[in-house]
Amino acid sequence: MSFIALPFAEAEYIAVNKVVCQSVWLRRILCDLQQNILDPTTIFCDNMPGISMTKNPVFHARSKHIELRHHFIREMVSKKEIRLEFI
Repeated sequence: MSFIALPFAEAEYIAVNKVVCQSVWLRRILCDLQQNILDPTTIFCDNMPGISMTKNPVFHARSKHIELRHHFIREMVSKKEIRLEFI
C-alpha cells in the first residue's frame, strides 16, 4: 500500500511546487508595483502527506530522491511567504 501512496504524494508535492513558484512570481510582481503583501499566500492542497513533507524535515528520508529544485516549496513555507492548507 505504501508503494502506491508514496508516488501519489510525490506527484502532488511536485504539482504544488509548481503552484508555489507561480504564486511567488505573482507576489514579486505585486511588490514591484508597490503592493506590499504582509500575509503569506494560502495554497489549498488535498494531499496531507505532501503538506507534511513541506513542514516536517523528518520526511527527508522518504523524499530524498525528489530533485532538489522541487524542495523550493520548503524554503517558501519556512520563510512564511506561502502557507499550505488541507482542503
